[in-house]
Amino acid sequence: MDDPDSFGSEDDTRRSDDWLGPREDGAGDESLERIGRYLVFRQIGFGAFGAVYLARDDKLKRSVAVKVLHSGRRMRGAGDEGDALEEEGALLAQLNHPGIVKIHDIGRAEDGRLFLVSEFLDGPTLGDRIAGGRLSIEQSVQILIQVAEALGYAHQRSVIHRDVKPTNIILVDDSQPVLIDFGIAIHSRDMTGSQEGSIIGTPGFMSPEQARGESHLVDGRSDIFSLGVIFYLLLTGQRPFEGSGEDLVDLLASPTLEVKPPRQIDPTIPKALERVCLKALSKRALDRYPTALDLAEDLRGFLRQGNSIGQEESTVISAKVMPKGLRCFEREDADFFLALLPGVRDQAGIPSGLGFWLRGISETSDPFRVGVFYGPSGSGKSSFLRAGLIPRLPHRVECVLVSAGVGDLEKMLVERLMLEIPALAADTARESITKQARDNPLAFLSAGLGLYPEESKEDDRESPDGEPLIETTPGPSLSEMVRRLRESDLLPREGKVLIVIDQFEQWLHRQESGDYRTTELFAALRQGDGKRVQFLLSVRDDFWMGITRLINDIDCELLQSKNVAGIDLFDTEHARKVLREFGRAYQRVPE
Repeated sequence: MDDPDSFGSEDDTRRSDDWLGPREDGAGDESLERIGRYLVFRQIGFGAFGAVYLARDDKLKRSVAVKVLHSGRRMRGAGDEGDALEEEGALLAQLNHPGIVKIHDIGRAEDGRLFLVSEFLDGPTLGDRIAGGRLSIEQSVQILIQVAEALGYAHQRSVIHRDVKPTNIILVDDSQPVLIDFGIAIHSRDMTGSQEGSIIGTPGFMSPEQARGESHLVDGRSDIFSLGVIFYLLLTGQRPFEGSGEDLVDLLASPTLEVKPPRQIDPTIPKALERVCLKALSKRALDRYPTALDLAEDLRGFLRQGNSIGQEESTVISAKVMPKGLRCFEREDADFFLALLPGVRDQAGIPSGLGFWLRGISETSDPFRVGVFYGPSGSGKSSFLRAGLIPRLPHRVECVLVSAGVGDLEKMLVERLMLEIPALAADTARESITKQARDNPLAFLSAGLGLYPEESKEDDRESPDGEPLIETTPGPSLSEMVRRLRESDLLPREGKVLIVIDQFEQWLHRQESGDYRTTELFAALRQGDGKRVQFLLSVRDDFWMGITRLINDIDCELLQSKNVAGIDLFDTEHARKVLREFGRAYQRVPE
């Protein structure tokens, strides 16, 4: 094995050049004979945080791995060193998952140093397997699924590993991956790095936020980035980032960090797996998988589809791109529109920006009431909604789209709701008839019996005293309609209405001379609950102050990971790709 900090497995005694962390002089005490009740056989590793020994538990008659922390070990946020380690050890000991090494004990050596005791695992590391040659696609995917599920389990319990790498994954029985060395795992609510601005992890596998020393930003998505590095290595046989030591850390910390797509190295790699890998390796944590379990689910989906090496799934976009000039793309352009969107794709080929809204709208347990989609003028927001989002909504979602650019927005919404939701129109008609019968029963009965000439115009039907026989009954207001949809059974049991208002800045601009809190739309927005009625507002980014004030006034809040997102803008590479597609469409670039 090549990693001396692999706590829980046998190792050689060389210190890893890859390790970054608080340095300690000395390689551990190879003359130690006993640590507490544990009989020491030999030192099997040492590193930044301590030395690891193979030992025997005399009481329970079993081999164990004992990690003795260096005397200079410090952790902030949990009292003194002993209290911090005991809290960390107790947290790790609660983890009970077949893919995570078991922590048996925690204590102090005779010299006062603290130690953790784990089960001793006998088997090669994933690093050993990779060194012996590339694994098959199926083997690689199976290993990643199991490691991701183990990490997902730990993350749900607020434990972040922070040093996921091949040498910290033991293959028990040569196939079952087990994560080891949680010795530097942190409790995400209480602990930070070992010192201010410290960089903890292994260069080449650490996340960009770790490389920048941003310990306060390290969370489960940091481990997902490390998983992405491992997956890249499994797929291609190469690391995505080359270098050593501080140079590699500087590369990972760079805001311009880019990853060479795996299929440029090996074109036989399935596109679906390339998308999974690149999403996990996104430099922005927000662009990665939200949880390790989501990553595992995408990989399971790949296996369910029966993909294997040598098989190539069809490209996501089969239709030819049809430019629209200055007009926005519409629903009929949905087949090719995805090809024009930037961003990391998921297994289904959906870009991350589009996937964000599809997940938010599909959410059932805690959906957002009002979402805000923003971007510069002319950035493609309308096309994104019409050709990207709306055609891909679940069948249970009834979408009503209006533009606030011209006309009476509230009136247009009422008309569209009546048109798109027949049950609402029928309910409104029944209520109108009931109200007429209640308010003027004689006129209603006369009209029903036809007690006026057939050829008479409705407006001329008058009673003897000159009053109309049937009064025109105003329909329900917009806010009343939204309330009915929210409270009644007009929608299917699992159904919801998504009201999308494009160019919302036009409505905001028209309200500058008045108080929008007195408008019907404001009242309607307050009626949205997210579960039955949900709003999505598309707005120019220069109206950010106005939209945030409105959202606050309807007792809602904007959360970056839940209900607000900007449109993804083109980078240079994607702009070239789109220009090539347009050039082919105009027959100015060869196919």
